Amino acid sequence: MAGEKARKKAERLEAKAAAKAEGRTRKPKKVTAKVGRATFTGRMDGEHFVYEVKGKERRTLKFQAI
Repeated sequence: MAGEKARKKAERLEAKAAAKAEGRTRKPKKVTAKVGRATFTGRMDGEHFVYEVKGKERRTLKFQAI
């Protein structure tokens, strides 16, 4: 029982290391920010706030994180 648990943990860690080596990481963290008068939920990409409006991706440096 304990051996099986340790084996499963080792497999998870190995899969996580392989994903990291390939460049696959977690989903970006959702951020809520105010752009102009409107409030949007998006993600951070470096210094840019990236969000969607009418199905199109927008980027801005002028925002206020909420």
